[in-house]
Amino acid sequence: MAVMILKSIRIIGIGIVFLLILLLGYREIKKGVLRTKSEQLIKEGGISEHREITINGSKQHIVIEGRKKDSPILLFLHGGPGMPVPFGASSRAIYPKITKAVTAVYWDQCGAGKSFKGARKEDLTIEQMVADTVALTNYLRKEFGQEKIYILGISWGTVLGLLAVAKKPELYHSYFSYAQLTNLPEATQIVYDWLMGNLLDKDMEPLEVSKEDREILRGMGSPPFSKEEEAKFSEISNRVLGKNEVLVKEIAFLKPMLFSPDYSLSSIYNSVLKAGKLNIIESNLIAELKKLNFKDEIKELKIPVTFLNGRYDKVVPLCQIRSFMDGLQAPEKELVIVEHSAHMPSSEDMENMTGVVVRKILEEQEGVTLF
Repeated sequence: MAVMILKSIRIIGIGIVFLLILLLGYREIKKGVLRTKSEQLIKEGGISEHREITINGSKQHIVIEGRKKDSPILLFLHGGPGMPVPFGASSRAIYPKITKAVTAVYWDQCGAGKSFKGARKEDLTIEQMVADTVALTNYLRKEFGQEKIYILGISWGTVLGLLAVAKKPELYHSYFSYAQLTNLPEATQIVYDWLMGNLLDKDMEPLEVSKEDREILRGMGSPPFSKEEEAKFSEISNRVLGKNEVLVKEIAFLKPMLFSPDYSLSSIYNSVLKAGKLNIIESNLIAELKKLNFKDEIKELKIPVTFLNGRYDKVVPLCQIRSFMDGLQAPEKELVIVEHSAHMPSSEDMENMTGVVVRKILEEQEGVTLF
């Protein structure tokens, strides 16, 4: 019997090793395809390269890619904190429609992805990361001889983006935001009301909530919640809103890291298993996020702004972003509803969203000034 068990274990072990070899081989093939696309872009006079640069004393990583070196610069601020997706430095050669029109800069923020190594929890504050955003902006302006650049934030990246453009509007043409965080506690209250059927907004469809779930929510009362109540509220809201959206598979956002020619296996390991602990548990970023109230703190932006928001977003409900916009002064402002998505865009909506951004940038380009 023992011999048979050992033999079975050996066979399973060999099978696992064989599977890993196949996966690693497939990874190398996919990396090679992306390298070929990158090399072709360079041959045609474009740019596609990874750089390690020093930002405020910290080694951080960017990938720069565009069909023309003199195209307008678009800096992406990925989600997180700590998880550099989408639009992190693993994005080489995967957004050709973007890089056809602009020179995209994909950045792994301090403590995330390839920029995880050497980061300390003391480095991870909103103030410092906004300063990093501004410093990277100035690096790009000098490197490419452009007076101003464009900037796009998604989820967590919208915190850095909004604060950067509010602080240094002269550095930017305009600001694009998907799922603009403004006030997390207020958002929880809005979603609670939405689930209870008490909130009617012209773009927030009534939700199908069971009588049992409503009774549970009614028994909990309005937020703030205890730890146990928060877990139950999240379970109900995820389940109910999940019926009303095209679900985004997390693996779709992890794929660029798995096949990136710029990511080592250790970079993937750090991104998936270590960066979250540093950013979310050990640092004070989440506590800082919960204290933000941009509706009271930011009343004016001096550059055009486009807010894109998923119709079923429970982190940034549509009525919240609309209320924030109503109280915001800006030369131009627009809300674009991303129809089939929630807090992260689906694959189809990602195409539509980036299409909106690229179109707006191209429409603005008559006024671009070079140094």
